Amino acid sequence: MTDSTSGQETNSEVVDQQEGAGTSAGTQNTDTPDTIPYQRFKEVNDRNKQLAERLEALERERDAQTQEAERERQRQMKDQEKYKELASELEQKVADLEPRLAETQARLQRLEGILDAHATAQMKLVPEVYHSVINKLPVEERLEWFTANRELLEPTTTTEGSGPKGIPATPKGRGTAKLSDEDRRQRAARTF
Repeated sequence: MTDSTSGQETNSEVVDQQEGAGTSAGTQNTDTPDTIPYQRFKEVNDRNKQLAERLEALERERDAQTQEAERERQRQMKDQEKYKELASELEQKVADLEPRLAETQARLQRLEGILDAHATAQMKLVPEVYHSVINKLPVEERLEWFTANRELLEPTTTTEGSGPKGIPATPKGRGTAKLSDEDRRQRAARTF
């Protein structure tokens, strides 16, 4: 054979030895070609660049959200400090109002006693039939009822020509002479 053929054989032996050195003993990678087509390389490389840019954008967005969340947390903490101040102010107001509340409750009890006594006095004017119904009402409603029905409860005084509660009185007889008992009996007997 010629020298060129022997040179090719030695080159292939060197390549085989180099390939064998890179792989473990007894295994060789025969699936991949020795070279990668440029189109495939470019495709994978472009895809890798796109993913890297997307990852970088997502990391920027996450950092921005993290910073915003931290600012919001700090704002809330500042607001909570104001709430602490507000809470202390309100506690002071409550402490100031508690004595007034005790005074008002005592006054309320005294006034309810007075109103109850007044309502009890007004009950004397109400017919006995209504007592059980009216006594079930609270004091203020009883007094409202008494006020609304005052005209019906007040005794009316009889004046000349009117009877109790607006009923006209019986007119006097036409005659001016006084009748004796015997005359009255006779007249009464005639009417029946």
